[in-house]
Amino acid sequence: MLERGEHLARRKEIYEKLHPQSKQGGDHKSEEFQNQSESISFCSDVSKALNLSKRTVEQEIQIANNLDEEVKEAITDTPLEDNKIELLVLAREDKKAQKLVLDKYLTGEATSIREAKKQVQLENVIDPQEEEEEEPIDSRGLYLSRVLCTLFD
Repeated sequence: MLERGEHLARRKEIYEKLHPQSKQGGDHKSEEFQNQSESISFCSDVSKALNLSKRTVEQEIQIANNLDEEVKEAITDTPLEDNKIELLVLAREDKKAQKLVLDKYLTGEATSIREAKKQVQLENVIDPQEEEEEEPIDSRGLYLSRVLCTLFD
């Protein structure tokens, strides 16, 4: 699974070089964009070709792009390499946390990546508050979490 994700990530790079109009973002209102023939997104194209869902393609690319190289090497040829759910949990952590969580899992201190993540959080190595980025809700920079905390205090 990890290997396929790496192949998909590389294929996406090449696809977007050949079909730059398929990338997300950009000026979709310009006359140049409007005059282009309809382009198909990478995930749509590959999902049809490989008979996978678009979401599967997106998740496998996310895993391949977000996992630290040392972490990838450590999980190669282990059962974890083919466990998409556990890899997604791991890939959604920052690089430092990935290594700490994986260490707990590989040493047998935890039976799953989720359990290892909880153990690391309990040890205050990962601050759960830091994982969630706060989004501003207005131009003054107030944050929703602060407003809610104020309301309920």
